[in-house]
Amino acid sequence: MLQEVTKFPRVYKYVVGDNIMRKVMEIYELLLDAYYTSKENKKPKLININIKLEQLRHSVRLTKDLKCINLNKYGVISKYIDDTGKSLGGWIKSM
Repeated sequence: MLQEVTKFPRVYKYVVGDNIMRKVMEIYELLLDAYYTSKENKKPKLININIKLEQLRHSVRLTKDLKCINLNKYGVISKYIDDTGKSLGGWIKSM
């Protein structure tokens, strides 16, 4: 996804693109934080990550609607986000 942001039209690159890049990095950092958190404090962090992932999903959908990415790239990116969401959901259910 981060590579695609650099190809966005200039008008969207610095608003929508930066927002997506920040969300991706934030999710990555929060996942690392949750991994090393004690079990009793882990579930609230995972729920927060799930919310951030949903925000990312909507931002990516917006880029498709704005024609910053084509449908094929949107499908690939959405699959990665969905797979991450499924793994995260399983992790939350195991708590």
